[in-house]
Amino acid sequence: MNRQFSLLFIVLAVAPAFAGPIAVTLSGNFGAPQGGSSVFDNQNYSVNFLIPDPSSPSATTCCLAQISSATYNVNAHLAVPGIGLALDNAVQVQYNSQLPLGKWLNIFTFTGLPVGDFMVLTPFQINSGELWNGLAGALGTPVLTPLDGAPGTGVWHLEQNTLDRGPIPIATYPNGAMSITAAEVPEPTPVWLLAAALLALAHSRQKGLM
Repeated sequence: MNRQFSLLFIVLAVAPAFAGPIAVTLSGNFGAPQGGSSVFDNQNYSVNFLIPDPSSPSATTCCLAQISSATYNVNAHLAVPGIGLALDNAVQVQYNSQLPLGKWLNIFTFTGLPVGDFMVLTPFQINSGELWNGLAGALGTPVLTPLDGAPGTGVWHLEQNTLDRGPIPIATYPNGAMSITAAEVPEPTPVWLLAAALLALAHSRQKGLM
């Protein structure tokens, strides 16, 4: 390796290692409802969202009743192809941990549905392994686990708002198959880093001509 490219390699190597954004996909089938019925019965679906920085949640809780949580405000896409539904919502994705219940995920709240006022997922747990490290607030930095189609179980709740009784259930879906994928999205080399590398290379060439 010549001197110019050695310098380029050194400049790139000293760049700080930042944790990249995490792309999450939940997919499955709502299955048969436990109570009620709706157009979502037995329909396939997918939910996609991006967490820009897992180490910086929008909110955390720690240590109250042994519960810790990390909440991320994200834009999520819900698709249910069988009924022609595709919508984007600003939602809260909440990772929770509590002994002895374990670790689980909630998603609040999808609106703009063809029936009902809103739909939430709570709770979702994977069958084996860990969704995240369970550390939030005073406990430490949240770290989400990379997952590749990990099977799990979850409960979808379809609700209708009422004036006198508040939200009432239209249908509850606890029986459908679900899986989750969580993968780090590679980030491009920062412009300042590339510029520094090019300057180092140019400086080295200039010295070689002297």
